[in-house]
Amino acid sequence: MKKIVLLLSMAVLMASCSDNQQGDEPTLPEQPDNEQTKPDVTPDEPEKEEDTRVHDLPKSSKEVTTGTLYRTKVKDENFGSTVYLDIWTPEGYNLDEKYPVVYMHDGQNLYDKKSSWNKQAWEIDEVGGRLIAEGTIKPFIAVGIHSIDNSRICDLMPQKILTEYFDTEKYSTTGFESYCNKEIRGDEYVDMIVNTIKPMVDSIFSTLPDRDNTAIMGSSMGGLMSFYAMCERPDVFGTAVCVSTHLSVSGEEGWAAAVFAYLRDKLPTDGAHRIYFGCCDKTSDYYYVPFYQELITIPTEMGYTEANFGHGFYPGAAHDEKSWAARVHVPLTFLYGK
Repeated sequence: MKKIVLLLSMAVLMASCSDNQQGDEPTLPEQPDNEQTKPDVTPDEPEKEEDTRVHDLPKSSKEVTTGTLYRTKVKDENFGSTVYLDIWTPEGYNLDEKYPVVYMHDGQNLYDKKSSWNKQAWEIDEVGGRLIAEGTIKPFIAVGIHSIDNSRICDLMPQKILTEYFDTEKYSTTGFESYCNKEIRGDEYVDMIVNTIKPMVDSIFSTLPDRDNTAIMGSSMGGLMSFYAMCERPDVFGTAVCVSTHLSVSGEEGWAAAVFAYLRDKLPTDGAHRIYFGCCDKTSDYYYVPFYQELITIPTEMGYTEANFGHGFYPGAAHDEKSWAARVHVPLTFLYGK
């Protein structure tokens, strides 16, 4: 009987060994949860960080062809009025990049001609977006500062040119008397950009906040205010773009003379600043032509070179957004060309 049991045990053992030789794996005890074998999976590409800060800003009702347009408003204590802003970010805007910023006057006329007062616009979104897509210029952010209809001339008036440089003994009129009959707030306007608008933009958007990446740009009175802001705050603004700069209302010499005297005193000459002037010869620009040549000689006299000074004269073009849109690729390339 013992022999039979022994023989049966040996047969079972041999059968077990034979099964394993056919490839069956012996059952292993389960591993604790913290020692489970992890699958060999290639990790996904890290997602770009989403800029949740801009979600608090409503989209502007103005239409853009590229990028995104946000709407907000500020009220600076010293300036005293509520000012609306339309802030454009380019296609592909994200937190992994930092962007230079251009602050532009008359912001209601920059993006959407259907909603502007004269059905014309600078088309900053269209032209800027195209130049970026072509690789001609670097991506940038544009901050459009709306002007206030009934105080625009006085708000964009370079205050110190009027009070310290206009020769009242030699000239009886500036030409602006019938246009600027409110409180002049040019200095308060500059302070609002520097102390209220720019800190807000830098806190919400992914900007390059330093001087070399902060520009200011405008036309007509905005041309005056652009070089004035850079001269008054050269620590903040590294570049000024001045298009159809308002050198005379109807041919008077006095205002242009004051502008030239101010520029010769105040234009930064450290080699770090840049400036662009543009002019045409129709409508209001007709009155600027006699003074334009002297205007563009001043930066050269003060040591500016092709690297930091640009200018352009456009015969046949008018003093309006349609004409500025047709050539805005020139100052944008001056600002951000690769």
